[in-house]
Amino acid sequence: MSATSAKPVFFQWQKSHGYPVFLRMERELMEGRLQKLIIDLGFQEIPEADHRKIPANRPGTKILTLSRASTRVAQQVMLPDSMDKYGHEVLSYQGSAHIYLYRRLGMMVFSPASSMWELGLVSQLETTEDLMGLRVMLNRFLAWALAPMGVIGFWGVATNEGLVAMKQSQSFGEMVTVDVEKRVMFSSSGVTPLQAGFTILRADKVGPTGRRLTPEELVSFLSTSNVYLTHGSLPFTLKKAALTLGSAVRGEWSGHSTPADGLSNA
Repeated sequence: MSATSAKPVFFQWQKSHGYPVFLRMERELMEGRLQKLIIDLGFQEIPEADHRKIPANRPGTKILTLSRASTRVAQQVMLPDSMDKYGHEVLSYQGSAHIYLYRRLGMMVFSPASSMWELGLVSQLETTEDLMGLRVMLNRFLAWALAPMGVIGFWGVATNEGLVAMKQSQSFGEMVTVDVEKRVMFSSSGVTPLQAGFTILRADKVGPTGRRLTPEELVSFLSTSNVYLTHGSLPFTLKKAALTLGSAVRGEWSGHSTPADGLSNA
């Protein structure tokens, strides 16, 4: 392996907006489908000359290193079929460390107070299902990393008028992210400012078509149906974001839903 190929590759999420959220991986991991997914999620590659400028020790910076899982990690990820009833995702704690496992795909280990996070992958990402699973894992990472900044994510898709909020399974792991303070929305469709008439359509289950949600109903929905996975309550920054967003925009029932069931808070 050449010295060039051995150097890690870095990506920054929404680089032009300055969010200190990064991915790091060995170049040998990069292949067409993975690179396309990373770019689709809003990451841009950082030129090698700028790697030293990454503020690794600055509070708020999060750097997730993607690598092939060790044998020990792989054994934990490849859970027996009897664990199917618990779903694909498992979040647990060991001291200050958070252990996030996506069954038969990978494991993320992190401490919210640390800037350096790790994701070990078992899958070769050869199937659409595995790519969707990795999309979910990386969006969970973004939700956790951006939470201290009050940036909140929802499973769903962007529209010309706002966004459609869904269950995880309905959205195929796609997330729409809203920075309430900057009044901007990020999605696979690009960057969109929050303008007058911004509407959130609730499509996680069947409801009365077109009925408007009260601000209280919308705030409650946004607080419980976002991408931030936790066994406890939302951090204050996200509670504030849900309250501000839900009080400022229009919420409606979309009137239809897909039959697939998602996870709680998924």
